[in-house]
Amino acid sequence: MADEFDNILNTGKELTKEEKELKELKEQKEVIDRIIRGVNDVFEKDYNLEDLGLKFKIKVKAPNALEIGQIQARVSSYLGGMNVYAPEYMLVAYQMLATLRVTGIEVPDFLKDDEKIYNLDILVEIGRDFQQWLSNFRF
Repeated sequence: MADEFDNILNTGKELTKEEKELKELKEQKEVIDRIIRGVNDVFEKDYNLEDLGLKFKIKVKAPNALEIGQIQARVSSYLGGMNVYAPEYMLVAYQMLATLRVTGIEVPDFLKDDEKIYNLDILVEIGRDFQQWLSNFRF
């Protein structure tokens, strides 16, 4: 179907209203499908964790290739090189902690000092949201 639409666009004929809308949707999808530096490369979310009495905003930039390496090195350091044996919960928590250290833009005070973090549930929740956001893009 996409090929048919591309053929319609390339004929030079005037587009119908529906074809114009379809063209706009296709262009929007192409922009959304990839991370564009400075345009859509920042994950931003407000959290209200009532059970913990926490309300905060988080901003994290999508990591580039070099930053991904730095994040993985930090995760390995946090887990003493035992990443392969760590449960998913721990991997998500420490991956997010490392990501905050490498590409975090706006990090709440209670997550700024590694030695003062006792509740990994917060990092896991943010980490899952961040991974879901990243999965919206095709690289």
